[in-house]
Amino acid sequence: MTSSNLLDAEKNTNYEFKILSALAMILVVCGHNGFGILTFSWLFGYDMFHMPLFIFISGYFAPAITKETTIYDFCAYTQKRFMRLILPFLFWNICYGAFNILIHEFGEFNLTGTTVYEGFVGRVLAPQACFWGLNDPSWFILALFFVSIASYFIQFLLKKKRNKEKVVVICTFVLAIISIAISRFLRANGGISDLAVLLTRDTYLLFWYFIGYFYKTTMEKKDTMSNSSYFSLVFIFQLILLYCALITGNEPNNGVYMSIFTQSPLLTMCCAANGIALWLRIAKVLTPVLSQSRKILYLANHTFSVMMHHLFFAFATTFVIFKLSVLFDLKINFDTNIFMSNIFYRYIPFGHDGFRIIYVFIGIVGPLMCCYIFDRLKSIYFQITKKGEQHND
Repeated sequence: MTSSNLLDAEKNTNYEFKILSALAMILVVCGHNGFGILTFSWLFGYDMFHMPLFIFISGYFAPAITKETTIYDFCAYTQKRFMRLILPFLFWNICYGAFNILIHEFGEFNLTGTTVYEGFVGRVLAPQACFWGLNDPSWFILALFFVSIASYFIQFLLKKKRNKEKVVVICTFVLAIISIAISRFLRANGGISDLAVLLTRDTYLLFWYFIGYFYKTTMEKKDTMSNSSYFSLVFIFQLILLYCALITGNEPNNGVYMSIFTQSPLLTMCCAANGIALWLRIAKVLTPVLSQSRKILYLANHTFSVMMHHLFFAFATTFVIFKLSVLFDLKINFDTNIFMSNIFYRYIPFGHDGFRIIYVFIGIVGPLMCCYIFDRLKSIYFQITKKGEQHND
C-alpha cells in the first residue's frame, strides 16, 4: 500500500480522492456564497479551477478502455451514466420547476425560469443546462455526462493505437486550446450563441476529465516531491500567472459555465492546472486525518446532492431571515427587492463577509441531513420488509 494511493485493501477505497472530492465540493459552495477565505481567492481566482477540479476527479475514476472493449460496452456505459446522472437531474429539475412556478404565481418572487415554456422549451440549450434558478449549479451534471461519454468514445476509437492515452491527452489539449480561442473570438466579435457556449465549454472540460484518468494511470506514481518543495513551486508559479494575467488588465477569473475566458488559452490552462495541483496535494496532506472522519467521507459520497441543492438551502436561510424581519419588524437593512429577484442575495450583517460562512455551513449540512434522513428511512423500510418476509416464511 503506497502513501500516494492510500487504498483501503478491504473496501478498495481511495481516501485521498474521497477527501479531494469533499474539498472540491466545499470550494464550490464557498464560491457560490462569496466566501473566498477558504479558497485562497486572493491568489487563485474563483472558477479558474473549481469545475476543472471536479471534472478531473471524475476522470480519475473513469473505467479503463482495452482492446477487448466493444460497442456494447460503450452502450452499457452510456446507459449507466444516463441512469446515474441524467434521470436524477431531470427529476430534480421538475421538482425545482414546480417550486419555482409556485412561489412565482402565489408569492412576490420573480426568479428565472418562471413559466413552463421558459423552463422546459425555451431554454433547452441554455448555457446553464438547467432551467430554474435554484438549481443553476446542476449545469455541471449535464456537462459531466457529455464529457464522460465523449472521453469513453474517443478512447474506444483509439483503443488499438499504441500510446493511445498520450495521443488522447495531446488531442484533447489542442481541442481545449481551440475551444477557448473560439469562445474569446466570438465574444469579441458580436457575441456567442448558446450552442457555441455548450460546445466550447464541454470541449474545454473534456481535457480535464481525461487528464484525471491519465493522472491515475501514468502521473500519480511520479508524484513524489516533498510537500515544502511542492507548495513552494505551486505558489511561486501562481504569482507568476497572476502577474501575467494582471498585465492584460483582467483578473484571472473565468465563467466556465458560460464559456467566458478572460485570459489567453495557455494562461487559462496553466491557472486551472495549478489550482488542481494545489488542492491535489492539500488532499494528500490531509488524508491521514480526514480519512477518519465519517462526516467528511459522507460529504464525499453525496457531492451530487450538495451540488444540486446547496443554493436552495441558502435561499431558504435567507427566506427565514426575511420572514423573521417582517414578523418582528426588525431593522436589519434586509434588501427585500433584491431578494425577491436574485437567488444569490445573501443577508450579511454589517456587510462583514465572515458571516457568509453561515450560508456555507447550511448549504453543505442541509442537503447532507436530507440524505441521512432518506438513508435511515430506506434502511428502516428494508428492515421491516425483511422481517415481514421472514414472518411469512
